[in-house]
Amino acid sequence: MWHGAGPPAPSDASKRCLVAELLKISGSRATAGPARPAEVTVVMLDDVVPWRFPPIQQLLYGEWLRTDFEAGRIGPPTANPDLAILLATARRDSRPLLGPPAEDLLDPIPDADLRRAVIESLPMLLEDLRGDERNVILTLTRMWMTIETGLIEPKDVAAEWALARLAQEHHDVVALARAGYLGEARDHWSDKTMEVDKAAAFLAARIAP
Repeated sequence: MWHGAGPPAPSDASKRCLVAELLKISGSRATAGPARPAEVTVVMLDDVVPWRFPPIQQLLYGEWLRTDFEAGRIGPPTANPDLAILLATARRDSRPLLGPPAEDLLDPIPDADLRRAVIESLPMLLEDLRGDERNVILTLTRMWMTIETGLIEPKDVAAEWALARLAQEHHDVVALARAGYLGEARDHWSDKTMEVDKAAAFLAARIAP
């Protein structure tokens, strides 16, 4: 997180340098480092303090964007409702590498904005269902749990919470996604399109009736 007394936003050159280093160490196509998929969000403190919705991110790196980054496409700063959830989680759980803890830097995120972030993030998430079934189903359980309880929990915890509230019709899909996430099973989805669609529709209706 860039912060300080009115610092300039990161330049395109600095963003490209950061992305180039992340491409080397992130994901299955990494050429150095641990080769684990990295997700990095760059935020200017002045963009989120004082708090306002939607928050602005300067840069988002993730393996699903690798093709764009390798082609030199790095987008401008953008509003990202989901960043509200990320910042709330950072205030609670972060371990700073340098400087004060996030709880001291960031304003509390109002519950109303957390719920708004969940609802506004839903359409884009559902667009990724095909081909990313495990992640989308588990994210939907997290979103449902946040809407119902105000809590933000890991995907496996949210899935367990959802399983206690699901009909058997959708139980198997969520249980398989959770088992795949935990490495307890190899989850294959090509023959479960109808079941996945029904489960996703049910969860989405719980989030945004």
